[in-house]
Amino acid sequence: YACYYDSHLQTYVGDCYSVNWMENVDKVGTATETLEEQYKIVKQETTESHVMQYGDLNIDNEVLGKFMGSKNSELPLTNLELSPPVSKDAVPVGDVRISILAHKIYDSGCYWEKRKHEHKLMEELVLREKVRQTVEEIVHVTVGGMDD
Repeated sequence: YACYYDSHLQTYVGDCYSVNWMENVDKVGTATETLEEQYKIVKQETTESHVMQYGDLNIDNEVLGKFMGSKNSELPLTNLELSPPVSKDAVPVGDVRISILAHKIYDSGCYWEKRKHEHKLMEELVLREKVRQTVEEIVHVTVGGMDD
């Protein structure tokens, strides 16, 4: 799932799992939290996709700092000038193009620019329907013909 739409860049700048992971590191640092603790927290916070563990799980009790570094920043996160909060809207990967076009339509100040994006959105929706129909035909030919 994509999240954090940036109007200036006109794209999504994060995926929900990675954002949850980075926000967890920002909140707790790397000195005390273990890999297993982080995994459980990030898994609980990532509701839109399946968070999994791979590899040697014998290292679960190691602290994050062993792998990411443990030196704290000179400037704590609370003292940094943060950009204004943005919506962490979760969009399924298959819908990202449609969502970006919808954002462009909404953000367009010019009538002709808005119409151009609406046209692109319609093309995308028509293409999506053609793909759905093609898959349906393939399924009918390969499986549906068994009743005939």
